[in-house]
Amino acid sequence: MKERTTGYLGFLLKDKNGRAALPTILTYRVDCLTTKQAVRPFTQLTPMAEGEIVLTADDTAIRGTDNPSETKRVTLVAVYGEATDRLTVEFDFKVEKAEFVV
Repeated sequence: MKERTTGYLGFLLKDKNGRAALPTILTYRVDCLTTKQAVRPFTQLTPMAEGEIVLTADDTAIRGTDNPSETKRVTLVAVYGEATDRLTVEFDFKVEKAEFVV
């Protein structure tokens, strides 16, 4: 994706039987793996089994001025019940500087 563009990351959380599972707590964060910087700290979402994370222009901005591209990671954490069941999902994506995109 090009830097500073809005992105949408859909998710569907299921239990071991394949049914939609509503978590008690749902959070996500965004990190830059290239620069090893936190882009967005853990942010709480309204608990839902199916939804969408909106990545803003700040989330997809290039952090290193000399980097033609960077790899970002979205980490989604769903907690069920009294925090005894926890699901962590990671999604990596590449962001390219606009002048390097053909």
